Amino acid sequence: MDQRRFVVFLILTLLLWTGFIVARIYFAPQVVKNEHVKEEKPGEAAAQADKPGDEPDAAKPADKPAAAKPAAKPISPRKRVWIGSLDKSSPYNMAVLFDSQGAAVELVELARYNDVSDLSGYFGHLALTDNPGGGVLVNAVAPGSPAASAKADDPTIGPGLAAGDVITGIGKLTVGGQADFLGYFNRHLHPSQQVSVTVERAGVAKPIVFTATLARRPLAVVQPENHHYKTAAGDLLQLDYDPLSLLLTLESVGSRSVRSGAKEIGGLPSLLNGNWELDASGEDFAQFSYTLDEAAMNAIGRKGSLKIVKRYELAKIPSDAKNAKESKSYHLALKVEIHNLGQEQESVSYRLGGPTGLPLEGWWYSNKLHPWMFYGAGARDVAYLQAEGKHRLLGNPEIVSESKNFIKNNEPPIVPLLKGDNAAGVNYIGVDTQFFAAAIQPQAGADGQPIKFQRADALPVQDVMVIPKTRLKTTNVSVQLVSDVARIDAGKSLVHEYQVFFGPKDPEVLDLYDLRAWIELGWRIFAVPSLVLQWILNQLYKLTLNYGIAIILLTVIVRSCMVPLSLRQAKSAAMMQQLAPEIQKIKDKYPDDAMKQHTEVQALYKQHNFNPFGGCLLVFIQLPIFIGLYRCLSVDIDLRDAPLFPGWAWASNLAGPDKLFYWRDLTWDIISDEADGWFGPYFNVFPLVTVTLFLIQQKLFTPPATDDQTKMQQQMMTMMTVFMGIMFYKVPAGLCLYFITSSLWGICERKLLPKPKPKGELATVELATAKLTGTNGSAKPASTKKKKSRR
Repeated sequence: MDQRRFVVFLILTLLLWTGFIVARIYFAPQVVKNEHVKEEKPGEAAAQADKPGDEPDAAKPADKPAAAKPAAKPISPRKRVWIGSLDKSSPYNMAVLFDSQGAAVELVELARYNDVSDLSGYFGHLALTDNPGGGVLVNAVAPGSPAASAKADDPTIGPGLAAGDVITGIGKLTVGGQADFLGYFNRHLHPSQQVSVTVERAGVAKPIVFTATLARRPLAVVQPENHHYKTAAGDLLQLDYDPLSLLLTLESVGSRSVRSGAKEIGGLPSLLNGNWELDASGEDFAQFSYTLDEAAMNAIGRKGSLKIVKRYELAKIPSDAKNAKESKSYHLALKVEIHNLGQEQESVSYRLGGPTGLPLEGWWYSNKLHPWMFYGAGARDVAYLQAEGKHRLLGNPEIVSESKNFIKNNEPPIVPLLKGDNAAGVNYIGVDTQFFAAAIQPQAGADGQPIKFQRADALPVQDVMVIPKTRLKTTNVSVQLVSDVARIDAGKSLVHEYQVFFGPKDPEVLDLYDLRAWIELGWRIFAVPSLVLQWILNQLYKLTLNYGIAIILLTVIVRSCMVPLSLRQAKSAAMMQQLAPEIQKIKDKYPDDAMKQHTEVQALYKQHNFNPFGGCLLVFIQLPIFIGLYRCLSVDIDLRDAPLFPGWAWASNLAGPDKLFYWRDLTWDIISDEADGWFGPYFNVFPLVTVTLFLIQQKLFTPPATDDQTKMQQQMMTMMTVFMGIMFYKVPAGLCLYFITSSLWGICERKLLPKPKPKGELATVELATAKLTGTNGSAKPASTKKKKSRR
C-alpha cells in the first residue's frame, strides 16, 4: 500500500509540473534573461544585437577595443562595413563586419545557426555611436537582418535602415543615447514581435518610422568582448576590450624589430589601432590599406615607404549546390600584400593575429574533451597542425597556467607552439570551442610556394592575473603567426594568401576543410559507440524529424536488444530475494566467523546454480552506451538547438539542460551562479524526473532488508542516487530523456513480463531437511526410517 501511495504521489507531482509548464508556455512565454547586460561607456557602441547571452562577463562593443598603445593620427574617419548576408536564401553562410581600425574582423554571424543562450528577439547589429545632436547614429546595418528589411511608413522610401541614419525613438520611447536604445531591447523582446523605430535621415524632411519583425539571434562565431569580475572584496573590476580578430602588424623592418614585451615596432604608427584606408568594398569583399610614408620610415632609420594591403573575400555557396554543406562556403579568403614603394630592397616580416571572442555557450554545464586523458580542456582551446605532423590541442588551462608563469618572470604571456624549422610549415592553427571553430589555413605565396613562418604562438588576449579561478576556462585565448623575413625588391611586393575558417564543427563541413580532427570523442572504446549512436540517431531523425523522438526510439531499440539480459537480471533478483532468509540463517549460525559465512553462502549459491553478479551484466553493457551517448550529445552539432517540442522555449536544446526557467535572481550564488553554484542559473526538470524514476525502481524492485546491515546499504544506495542527481543536474536534456525512457521501460518490463519462477518450495524444504539430517539432502526423512524399521 505504501508503494502505491508513493507512486501515486510522484505521478500527481509530475502532472502538476506538466500543467505548470503548459500554463507558463501559453500565458507567460519564457524569454531567457541576459544576466550580464551592462551599461555601455560613452562613445562605445553596441547595438541591441550585442548582448553577451551565455558568455560570462562579456559585452560586445562597436566602437573602441582595448588599445595596445596610443593610436596614431587617423588616416581617414573610422568606418565599419558589412559583407555577406544573414538571409538564408542568399548565397552566403555568414555576414562579416569589418572595422577600419586595425582593418580587423569585428563580428562574424552565421546565417544558419542561432544563439541557444539568448532567445530574445534580434533587431540587428548596427554599430551604434551616440549622436551629438541626440539619438544614436547607425554606422553599419547587418545585411539580411530585421533592421535591413524594416518597412518604412513612407512608400517612396525603400526598406531598411542605412548607415548614417539617426535613431531618435523606439515606439513611444524617445532615444537620447545608447543607454535608452539598449535599455529598450534589454527588455528581452520575443522573436516574431514587431517594433517601430523612428529615424532621421539626411535629405528627408520628416522623420521616418520603420517597422521590423524581430528574429532569432544568429550565432556569433567571433565578436568583440570585454570583462567585469567581482573581486574578493565584492567590488566590480572592469577591464578594457580585448583585441579584435585578424589584426596585422610588422614584426621587423630591416634591423628594427618588436622588442620583448612590446606589441609593435617603436617609432612606427600603430597598425593595430590606427585607421586603415577602406580602398573598396562590395557585397562579398572589403579591401584596406595602410601606407608607411617616408617620414614614418625615417623615424626608425629606414628609407623609402611601404604599403600594407589586407583584402578579404567571402566564399559563396555555388548555385548548383543542394545545401550549404556541400561546398566550401564557411571561410574568408585573406590576401596580405606588402608593397615596397622605395628605391631600395627592404627586409620585412609581419605578425598576423588570430580569431578572438569565440562563443562561450554552455561553458557552465558542458565539458570539452582533450585528446590526452590527463590534460584538461576549456571552453576555448588552441588547435594546430604542423605540416606532416599530428593534430594538437593546447588546452585553455595550460595556456593560462603557462602565461601566469611568464608574467611572474616578467616575460610576455606568449606560449610558443612551433619555432624555427618546425614552424616553417603550418597546415592550420586556430581556436576551438564545443560546437564552433575558427582556424587560419595558410595557402601559398605569389610564387606558389608554401608560406614559411618563424614561429606560431598561443596567447591569452585578456589579463589572466585577475580572472577568478572558477572562470579560468572562459579565458579569451587566440593565436598568432610570425612570418619569415622576406626581402622585397624596390617596386615589388610580398603576397601571402590565407583561408580563414569560421564555422560549425559539422563533420561534412570539416571534411571539406581537412579539419575533421577538430571533433574529439576521446578514447576509442567510447568513440566507437559514439559514432554508431550518432549514425543511428541521424537515421531515426530522418524518419521522425525530431531528435527527441529519435532518442526515445534509440532507447527502445537498445532496451529491446537487452531483454534477455533484463530477464536474467529479474531472475537473479527473484532468486536473491528467495535465498535471503537462508543467507540470514547462515549469518546467525556463524556470527563471528566471516570465512565460514562466506563458505556456506557460496555453497548455497552453488547448490541453486546462482551467480549473484549475473544481474550486473546489464549495467556494464549500458555503460559504454551511456558514455557514448553523452559524448555524442557533446559533439554532434545537429543536436544543438534541436527542440523536444518545436516552438517551446523549454527543452529547446537537447545538447544542453532543459532550462524550465531562470532562477539566478531568486537564489544564492552557491546554488545558481554559473561558475560557483551547484546547479547553474536555470531550474531544470528532467534531472528531477530522472532521479525520481531511479528511486521508484529502487523502491519497487529492491528486496526488503533482512538485517540492519542490508538496511543501511539500501539507505546508502538511496543517498547515492540523490547525490548523482545533484552531480548530473546540468547534463544535456537528451541524455536525461534517454534515462527517463530507459527507466520507464525497466519498470514496465518488470511489471508486465512474466516473473521468472524460482526453484520453488521444494528447494527450501530440501535445504531444511538437509540441515535436520546433517546431510546434503540425499537422506530420507526420519519418519520414513521409523516406519520401515517397524515393518
